[in-house]
Amino acid sequence: MSEYTAANITVLDFDESVRRRPGMYFGADAHLATSVLTAVVIASLHPGPRVAPTGPPEVTAEILDDLALSIIDNWPTGPDGSTAGYYGSLLTSYRWVQAAAAAVSTHSVIETWQAGHAQHQDLAGLGPAGPVHDFDAPGGTGTKLTITPTRPTSRRPPSTPPPSTSTPKAAATSLASSTYATAAPPDPGWGVVDIDRCRVRAVGYTVMPSGRLHLPESDDAAAVAAVQAALAGRGGWYGPDEFPSNGTLVDLADPARATIVRDGDWIEFGYDDEGDPKWSNQTTAFYVAIAPFVRSGTVQIEGEDGARWSYTYADRQITQQGWNGWDGSIEPFGEYVDHPPLDHP
Repeated sequence: MSEYTAANITVLDFDESVRRRPGMYFGADAHLATSVLTAVVIASLHPGPRVAPTGPPEVTAEILDDLALSIIDNWPTGPDGSTAGYYGSLLTSYRWVQAAAAAVSTHSVIETWQAGHAQHQDLAGLGPAGPVHDFDAPGGTGTKLTITPTRPTSRRPPSTPPPSTSTPKAAATSLASSTYATAAPPDPGWGVVDIDRCRVRAVGYTVMPSGRLHLPESDDAAAVAAVQAALAGRGGWYGPDEFPSNGTLVDLADPARATIVRDGDWIEFGYDDEGDPKWSNQTTAFYVAIAPFVRSGTVQIEGEDGARWSYTYADRQITQQGWNGWDGSIEPFGEYVDHPPLDHP
């Protein structure tokens, strides 16, 4: 297995990161406009404490002509009316999901108002397309983002059939062409948000692993230590202090985004239908970290959009087959590949 060092790391600007790997921000839905709308609505329903309104968040989402989307909520772009945002735009880091949406859009308009002062700005991508202008402020506090997401081209391997024959525009208009509103955020434990009669997926990329690996029980403790070190190095949500001192790989099923069952010297992976099996860099780190302890076997992954890839283990090394539907790579932690070569179906 090749060594992974700082030389393998490329630092990207925020907007370039979004454009290269939109699945990390919106899920790998083939219909990008639908995914963007979902993400922005959910973000508007869950503002940070420094910008949250005194009452419940109110969000109105409207699908306009030609895939244009409009989302209005009742909180500002930044605390205390701050509007110092990305690249001099009105989209601050408190609006990072909206900024990600602008990054994958051909044109956006951001409007924000508070305490009788209102401003609007045109954006091309995430960068300003013109200066900030004042306008007559409506009552109260709010922000409106109008975007036209870039029409997606298929990032799916040629041999993988699309999950739907619908066009992006049909997918967007299937939500309806009128306005939807909700007066309060859903319970944080809900996996979907109801917007009128629509059900909108939560942000993330759901996976369904399956497979069986020969990882002797005698190596379990060493594999656990390797996985914990790999997860800690990736940051994110994993907290090693919450892991039991006598824990096993079975107890690390959550980072693997799977269920794990030990059967003698084998471990079996399955779909975690009771958890939140969303892929992340920590998930990739799990499967890479166990490689030195696996004698043989394959874990197959199916993404929510039908993308399929697998990890095959041999000689204590890992090899990826197929195209990772979450980050578009053809090897663990690899770069995004627009169209995988024929030997990576």
